[in-house]
Amino acid sequence: MSGGDITIDPSQFGDMAIAIHYDINNRPDWSLSILKASMDTPFWNYYGKYSGSGCLNSVCGSRSEINYFEQGMISARLDQSIEEGLGTVNTWKKYVHRLPEAIKTGDFTTFNNGPYASNNTYTWFKLGYYTEIILSATK
Repeated sequence: MSGGDITIDPSQFGDMAIAIHYDINNRPDWSLSILKASMDTPFWNYYGKYSGSGCLNSVCGSRSEINYFEQGMISARLDQSIEEGLGTVNTWKKYVHRLPEAIKTGDFTTFNNGPYASNNTYTWFKLGYYTEIILSATK
């Protein structure tokens, strides 16, 4: 998948969700906890190399935001509450994204001001979270 704006095909997105579901349900909890930060969907922007956004029906987001769909699925698979999962997202955004910028500029005045993730990031995370719950209920 390259850069640019895309319309996400619902059928292909559903296939991706099922593939993620099978992947994360065939891994032990300890490995998911360790690997969670490195698990990405094809929407990942590769450290900003790919730009663009996408829409699945009326739900839109940047590539980076859409990528949090899988993180939501993993949190549900690990039986985390949605609040705990979103807390992990905020911590990741704060320390992986904001801290390096604050160190680089020397400006820490807004470092502790949340929220750290966008509303779209939360939306895609929640979509993944509830998708995993639904797929797990159909076993």
